[in-house]
Amino acid sequence: MLGFSRSSLTNFLFWVTQKKWFLITIVVGIILVLLPTPSGLTVEGYRIIIIVITALMMIITEPIPLP
Repeated sequence: MLGFSRSSLTNFLFWVTQKKWFLITIVVGIILVLLPTPSGLTVEGYRIIIIVITALMMIITEPIPLP
């Protein structure tokens, strides 16, 4: 099985299931960065919107625990 032990594969799958919302948030952020900037909005403004969206996703789904 490509040199992976059963326990390492199990540990990796457990990590992915625990961090799935974090990974989804990162993917959404990357997709938003790759999209073109909307007309009438500066690049800096668009980046701020992306940061706010990803931060809200992380707060709502709680991949990063609240204090």
